[in-house]
Amino acid sequence: MTDKTVYAMLASFRKTLDSETYPETAERIECAADYETGELLWEADAIIDDLTKADAAKPLYPAVAELVRSFYEQQIAAGNADAACTLGALYYTGRIGEQNYRKAMQLYTIAAEGGQRQAAENLGYCYYYGRDGEKDYEKAFHWFALCAFEGWLTSLYKIGDMYRYGLYVEKNEREAYRIYRHCLAGLTDTAQDICGADILLRNADCLYYGIGTEKDLLTALAMYQDAEVLFYKRIQKGESNLRRNYQKCAARQAELRAALDAELPDYSWTE
Repeated sequence: MTDKTVYAMLASFRKTLDSETYPETAERIECAADYETGELLWEADAIIDDLTKADAAKPLYPAVAELVRSFYEQQIAAGNADAACTLGALYYTGRIGEQNYRKAMQLYTIAAEGGQRQAAENLGYCYYYGRDGEKDYEKAFHWFALCAFEGWLTSLYKIGDMYRYGLYVEKNEREAYRIYRHCLAGLTDTAQDICGADILLRNADCLYYGIGTEKDLLTALAMYQDAEVLFYKRIQKGESNLRRNYQKCAARQAELRAALDAELPDYSWTE
């Protein structure tokens, strides 16, 4: 796909795009080219990558979706593993215009076999949750382990889940908690925005219910509070699927407060 083709499509989008519905997309299109001289101001691949991230809580504008699909398919044919992962994610979320887990997994496999680690992790999640039919915990563990060995906390805590529930591996709650604590210790500022809420939630669960460790209700309460805030921020950015975990954090806090109140001494005799 040439720069001239991309420019022509952007110029067309300027005339047809509903900027109130797609404000971020409209802004990126406006900034991507000099429409007086007919030249792109960025590289075409950077423009298209940026368009996939605009208005993230909505499906792509249909004409933009067709441009994105065509561009990435050409890149995949040329052996670009990153393009296969990106297009796979758009099919997985449905932002490309249709949600197709099978197509997403096919693209993730192409990307993972080309060394793309995000695609490998995505495959782990697909097999763990059975996105293309039956769950396959052995394959899930394989892909998670591949990424966890390279420091991917989002894969490592899923391995912790597998030990916690005895999925493919023998159930071992102590090992699950050890893994969760390791994830918590490894959180950087960047990782906290990505998976801090998930890791805090798991550590809080262990401390609340005594999973693999002694109960510690006060620390659990603080972790649920921190997780709730981080889930809230991610939901605001478009991760609507996290609402259930966000609500879980609030519900657990209410339970914990009731339990902690019941442990307080009775000073009613002083009143």
